[in-house]
Amino acid sequence: MLIKDIYKRKIITGEIDASLTDISLIMSENDIGFLPIEDNGKIVGVITDRDIVTRGISKHKRKIKNLLTRDIISINSDSDIKIALDIMGKRQVKRLLVEENNEFIGIISISDIIKSDYSENVLNTLKNIYEEESNEDDTEVDSFYL
Repeated sequence: MLIKDIYKRKIITGEIDASLTDISLIMSENDIGFLPIEDNGKIVGVITDRDIVTRGISKHKRKIKNLLTRDIISINSDSDIKIALDIMGKRQVKRLLVEENNEFIGIISISDIIKSDYSENVLNTLKNIYEEESNEDDTEVDSFYL
């Protein structure tokens, strides 16, 4: 099965000069947690709801240009879903921008793949996405009781 068979064709975007509140409102109104960010009509990065919390609110940053991920991970619409799953697992992401002729035309998410008739390798991809890195500094965590 190919990416073009199941990806979301509508791309909702935010502007790089938008406020944190504006971007959060766009996400809330559209029930999305991933938003490509444009600068002069060109997608220059992406921001997630998690980015807003971990990079923005928790660090008191309010400018989107300081919060977004500029390393855009994308896949060609003619690629096989197995390739998308491989990229998602290796890069530990749940969404990819879809491109065709060097233009972004949509978004594919792990949930799009799960909802399709294609389920091979999805469990392994999810394991890779959510794999925790080991604690290498031997920090001990005290157990506690609730």
